[in-house]
Amino acid sequence: MLNRIYQYITIHKLATFSFFTAWALIAIYGLSQLRFEEDITKVLPQNDKTNLTSKVLKQLNFADKISVMVTAKKGGTLTDLFMTMALSLRMVKRGYR
Repeated sequence: MLNRIYQYITIHKLATFSFFTAWALIAIYGLSQLRFEEDITKVLPQNDKTNLTSKVLKQLNFADKISVMVTAKKGGTLTDLFMTMALSLRMVKRGYR
């Protein structure tokens, strides 16, 4: 398989160079469009329930923190929510070993 790829690259050098150049330009363009929001309160929905949360978050120093917003589906229990979250975190942890 790798031998075929190598042969194709050596035969079609211009096409290979053009493909990787286009890929790099698209990746650079995509990266240049990323915008990170410093104010987490802009991400929260605006209603009475989140207004208090917004006030607290504005008072805290969030420079070195990561926020994760989690909500349960209708009819779901708090236990189901945390079991799903724990399973997801275990799966992520495996990827960092």
